[in-house]
Amino acid sequence: MGWERSSVGEQGDVFEELAYALVQALDEWSTCLQEVIEGPGPSRPGLLALLRDAQPKIDNPLLGSWLLGRDQLLGENKRAGRVPTVQDTARIVAAFRADAAPQGRRLMGIAKQVEFHRARLQELKGHQWRSAVVNALKAPEQPGLPGPVDPVVPPESADLPSTAADGTPLRAPAAGATARVVPGEDDERPAADPITPPPPPDPHAPARSRAWKWSAAAVAAVGLVTVLVVAAWPGSRATTGRGGQAVPSSGSVASAAGATAQSRDALGGDSRCSPPRTGPSGTRLRACARVQRDRVAFALKVDNPTASAVEVTVKVGGFWAGAAHDCEPGPATTHVAVEPGTTFTTDPAHCETARQDAPLAYQAEAYVAAGDGQEWIGHTFSPRANVYVDRGTLWRCGNDVPC
Repeated sequence: MGWERSSVGEQGDVFEELAYALVQALDEWSTCLQEVIEGPGPSRPGLLALLRDAQPKIDNPLLGSWLLGRDQLLGENKRAGRVPTVQDTARIVAAFRADAAPQGRRLMGIAKQVEFHRARLQELKGHQWRSAVVNALKAPEQPGLPGPVDPVVPPESADLPSTAADGTPLRAPAAGATARVVPGEDDERPAADPITPPPPPDPHAPARSRAWKWSAAAVAAVGLVTVLVVAAWPGSRATTGRGGQAVPSSGSVASAAGATAQSRDALGGDSRCSPPRTGPSGTRLRACARVQRDRVAFALKVDNPTASAVEVTVKVGGFWAGAAHDCEPGPATTHVAVEPGTTFTTDPAHCETARQDAPLAYQAEAYVAAGDGQEWIGHTFSPRANVYVDRGTLWRCGNDVPC
């Protein structure tokens, strides 16, 4: 079969790619359904009442498990029930109210991804695929490295607490260092993980390199990695937070149809965006970071899947070296009307910092408020970019899953 590999190691690479794609899709599925339950409806009790005759059965414990996203497979309270199928999702969508049609279409698209990835994982691991996913995605303990007993840590980190007072993420550990792990950290604020920079490429191992390219292409082929089309939207208007003068939108707007928790390359290049967080009036907030050769850029996205324009005020900043940083050159905040069915994106060029000559973790921090106020309703961090001077970037998403 096309998914079979000649090497056990290469097959493991493919499995890990698929496992990550599955848990990302489960997060998106959960977020999308939760938006309907909290928004246009039906409510969770109402949905369960409409599903009481569904076959296969969809009861409250199973629905609750599905709403956990990836934690239905990886969490402490995971259960053995099935992951949501296309058939299950079709029955759920049939119960949606008419004004939840966009979410219904999006949920069906995500369900197809879930079913596709689950089927491929089962082909590779049989009935043990669930436990294999857990083993593949849980953060591995790093083996002892030769050399000094004490970990090598950048000088500044000696003065840093194990975590900031509000639980925000830490700097990236140095090469070979053991990072402090913050227990109980939620997906929005991922804790640092013991990491070691990737070894230099082995010129005698071209097959493994080809396997990674193949597996990435396979994920792209099923639509997991979607490039958002960036285009100007004449109906968008924005004002800066300093001075309040009206200026053209500092971001760009794209079709929000199907734009959910797409994490990879959403800003172009080597970039990641967070899963969406609920914002005002049905909008969804995502924080994004992009690593370039000499700098790191930060941005946010506001999706508006509703049928009406929504006015919001947004703020984006960077987080690195244990502290939050304002955007340079700015503006500090932006007021914008996000048109229905579109996505507003702040301009990454307005929020950049030069890469440091030390290993650091970088994240974007994003806020959204209703109207022209600054009572922040939504708040999230981007995936964490562990950036090394000469070793590239190691990305970590929620629950410290490589991404």
